[in-house]
Formats: sequence, C-alpha cells, structure tokens
Amino acid sequence: MMIGFAKPIAVAKGLESTAVVGVLIISICNSFGRLLWGIISDKIGRKLTLIILLAGTGGMSLLVNAANGYWIYVVIAFIGFFYGGFLSNFPALTADLFGARHMATNYGLVLMGFGIGAVVSSYVAGYYKNIAANDISLMFPAFVIAAICAGVGILLILLLKAKFVRFNSSKTS
Repeated sequence: MMIGFAKPIAVAKGLESTAVVGVLIISICNSFGRLLWGIISDKIGRKLTLIILLAGTGGMSLLVNAANGYWIYVVIAFIGFFYGGFLSNFPALTADLFGARHMATNYGLVLMGFGIGAVVSSYVAGYYKNIAANDISLMFPAFVIAAICAGVGILLILLLKAKFVRFNSSKTS
C-alpha cells in the first residue's frame, strides 16, 4: 500500500520538492530489510520475526498521519524496511511449515496470497486517496485498516503450531 503512495503522501504533507525521495527511501529500506530480516529470522526464528514485522508495520501505519515535515520519510523508511522482511521470511517459513519437497508449488501459493493482499490494499488506499485529495488526514482509515490487518496477521502467526515453526532455532523442519 505504501510503495505506490509514498510520493502522494509526501506531496500532501507539503514536501512537493522532495516527494520523490519518499519513493527512493522506501525502495532502499525495502532492499535493506530483505537482507537484515533474513539474518534476524535465522537468529530468533521465523514466527517471532514475523510478529515483529507485523507489529512494526501496523504501528508505523498508524503514525503516517501524525508525522509532520520530514518525519514522514522516517515513517516511510520503517514501513519499507519492515515490508522487505516479509519477502525474506516467507520462503523460509513455507519450507519450515511444508518441507522442501513441493516448495515451488507451496511458495507460489503463499506468494499469490501476498500478491492478492498487495492488490487489495492498493485499492483500499486508492479509494481513500481519492476521497482525501490533498488532505492526508482523510486517508487515515486506510492506515487503520492496514494496522488492523497487521493485528490479524499477528493472531494468525500465533496460531501456527510451535512444532512447525521454532521461536529460537534457525534449523528447518
């Protein structure tokens, strides 16, 4: 949701001359997040890593409206950083849950679900952006929805059976 709206959000925050920086920041932080969160996941486990990523994403989503001036770029940076972590952890989590035998098929299904979520969230954000025009505060419901979805994601991760996903082990099943 944030990747496509980093520039319009920066413009709405009065940062027209540097709005493209938001896109650059989210892209760089996304890439860095993919590297770092993969390492972290190997140290603390997939489940805990995903809980941190979801909590961070949900929390940062709620801060978009509160961020003033260049602070919006800090919020955008963290959202990109957390987002990158999902894409580095989902393949390992899929292998942990279902084994490596049918990894291509299983991960394809996981990634399809991730893609559907990305498309749906873009439509939700686009709907509220159209309502908001240049008043970013009117887009706040989209960020609340994102935070709620992150909360639901945390609950779903907590429901995963511990024997499949280890909290403190880098070994796979």
